[in-house]
Amino acid sequence: MVFKRKSKTVMHEQEMEPITVAIFDPNASDTAETALNIAKEWKKKTGKKAIIVEFPCWGLPRLSSKIEGSDGIEKERSIEQFLLDSERNDLKSFEDYMYQTEDFDCIMVHPKTNPDIPVHVKLSHQKTILDAPISIKRGLSSYYDLIIFSLQGQMFNPMTFFSLKYSDGILLNLSDTTSLPWGYTTFKKLKNYGISLERVCLHSQLKIDLPEKVFRKDELLQFVMSLKPNINSAETKETIGKKYTHHIGIINPVEHVSYQNSGSVNQAELNQKDAEMYKNLLDNTRRFLRQHHNNEFVMAIFDEQERSKVKYYIADYIREQTQFKFKIDMDRIIKMVQVELTEMGVLQPVLDDPHTSSIEINGPEEVISEIDGVPTHDHRVKFQDNNHIYATVSKMLAPMGKTLSANEPVIDSNYRGFRLNITLERNKGGISSNHPIISIRKFPPDVYSDEDCIKYGNLNEEIVDFFQDIYPIGVNVVIGGSVNSGKTSQLIRIPLYLDPLTRILTIEDSEEMMLKQKEAYKSYPNIGAFIVKEHENNRRRYNIAKIVKVTLRQNPDWIMIGEVRDGEAASEALEAANTGNNIALSIHANDGKMTAVRFMQLSGNDEIAASQVAATMDLILFQQSVNGVRVLTEVSELISFNGTEPVLNPIFQYDFKNKVHVRVGGLKKLKIKLQKKGIPAHIYDRWCAEEEGM
Repeated sequence: MVFKRKSKTVMHEQEMEPITVAIFDPNASDTAETALNIAKEWKKKTGKKAIIVEFPCWGLPRLSSKIEGSDGIEKERSIEQFLLDSERNDLKSFEDYMYQTEDFDCIMVHPKTNPDIPVHVKLSHQKTILDAPISIKRGLSSYYDLIIFSLQGQMFNPMTFFSLKYSDGILLNLSDTTSLPWGYTTFKKLKNYGISLERVCLHSQLKIDLPEKVFRKDELLQFVMSLKPNINSAETKETIGKKYTHHIGIINPVEHVSYQNSGSVNQAELNQKDAEMYKNLLDNTRRFLRQHHNNEFVMAIFDEQERSKVKYYIADYIREQTQFKFKIDMDRIIKMVQVELTEMGVLQPVLDDPHTSSIEINGPEEVISEIDGVPTHDHRVKFQDNNHIYATVSKMLAPMGKTLSANEPVIDSNYRGFRLNITLERNKGGISSNHPIISIRKFPPDVYSDEDCIKYGNLNEEIVDFFQDIYPIGVNVVIGGSVNSGKTSQLIRIPLYLDPLTRILTIEDSEEMMLKQKEAYKSYPNIGAFIVKEHENNRRRYNIAKIVKVTLRQNPDWIMIGEVRDGEAASEALEAANTGNNIALSIHANDGKMTAVRFMQLSGNDEIAASQVAATMDLILFQQSVNGVRVLTEVSELISFNGTEPVLNPIFQYDFKNKVHVRVGGLKKLKIKLQKKGIPAHIYDRWCAEEEGM
């Protein structure tokens, strides 16, 4: 059958509006037989199929036991899969969850489901269960004139309750004399839950005398065809997504089993028995994924969407492995396996920690993290052994297509915005003793705003004003500092002060700046990024110097170079600045003067190079870590060189004693550029020095 929207056919000279009927037994007895009877009679009467939806309130496959040939249906064609996909925002067509027969269609509890592990156990949010009847009714109404809800539960079961509340009609089964008093009492109480008794029909094959009419089996279709849409259906749009807690006379048990994150557990903290079981479970889960979901498992390292899917596969699989009995909560074990197989295992909590800026791994238990600027022996990270470290490293390198080996014992790479330097141990043909040695530099997900920097202590409001006035004019900037001093973070803030349409091209050997991924630059459509391409053949190799030449043909306004390390790159950057482009770059140095010296040395290390650097580069910024805080300690103007000794004109300096930034001077060399740009007088007067002595 091809699943199509229903056509505008005429029945009894009128177009019939879709009707939803819930079949309910207050004693939770089987309603599947009644549902099948109505569906078949409907087909005979109208020539159209109805659809039966069996809700798994008790997780019992009642409907499938009455449908011949349904034993072999795929696991995905079930109400359980619909609920799981609904929670994960991965819903497919209704047809994908459906079993179709000649007389009716159905979405049912899978015939081989395990009642001991119902789908409720696999769901994390009660909202999924609460919204399911409403969502299904709305979705299927476009395809069927009759939707039948076959219910298993009682009023305290959320899917039963909301199916009754939002159905157009209810068939309430009174199945036997012993359950009759409770069944009739429940019928009377329905009005307390906002359910009109006018749309409820009592159904029984028993000979009973009640004030209300009791419908027989052959009369049910007549009641169904007399129904009109429930006016409460208008509430549906408002209801979906709301959070329900209590209803009159009932307590929703789903609230008490809703998933809550129990916190992370380090594998090394498991007791010996749990650790052995965990290893077996991890191996079994990895084997299961490779056998049944191999493509998604491989892509999980690269693709966030695939990673989410694999995490769900892991959770479903582990919850079915009842032979594993851990001392700690199973949800925590599931989280550990998910992180180990799809992310970076024991390293992931540290990578996710916003307070951790760098990680140095010197051995399985020798991990040093810089937390809030302070180096700390990080006991959160404990690898089992060297092989465990290598397994984690391999996952990091996989997206870049790199492998640590004797042929390549040192790798510089990038993983999700983290910069990696990894060395292979000597026993495997590498260069480090005893263990692999790894350095991980974390970079913030966004650019630090002016407010962030002021609050943090990196700079002050007057420096912000200076940048706001000077950067848009066009200046050439060298940012110096030691390793992990914040050079790149300062560099990538420059576009904050530029027009969003400014043509900005970035060049680096390992991707760190990533301007296009920063939230602050989402509205900057004119940014381009270039990454060094290594190759054994120099003609096919594109280093920073070669890429600088490429960018000059790309009509840049600003060229930003991640880090200049060699003379060729420095010379090309200097040449680019001489052609009228604005250049900003970073370089390793010990202070502001050495920043200028280092760039001059790389550019030629002679008086000619010194003269070119002085004539071309305008500002020297120096970043420094001060008691764990990355501070912009100097903003100076590069005036000239006396031989190879730079002459700087300090504009701002950091007072280390009082821990404040101080304005100490005004612009001299840049005055001419400002005059040529025709800047407003108030900017010129504020930042330029008096005429005496340059």
